Amino acid sequence: MHMSRFERGGVQLFSFEEGSGRVIVMLHGALADHTAALPLIAPLGSRFRIVAPDLRGSGKSAYGGLLNFDQLADDVEALLNHLGVDRAVVGGISSGSGVALRFAL
Repeated sequence: MHMSRFERGGVQLFSFEEGSGRVIVMLHGALADHTAALPLIAPLGSRFRIVAPDLRGSGKSAYGGLLNFDQLADDVEALLNHLGVDRAVVGGISSGSGVALRFAL
């Protein structure tokens, strides 16, 4: 698994990925980081390109300001743009599912 990083709005955001092919993004819940999503997506790494970001304010994506679903969904869009991905399956665990839903809308 390798890590990538990019900047959005002055904040360094991190994601972890492995595999190749169609992209699956799994978003962790509050008070967690990308490792919470790995048990769900790691088995898919042999068939898909799996991406597990540390959402803003979590893990390596340090941020001390207020958070909301719109901002986190915009971060997911920026991540996909950074990775050069036009289309992906996006899911989430706990509040990560709220971010995924907001992203879809």
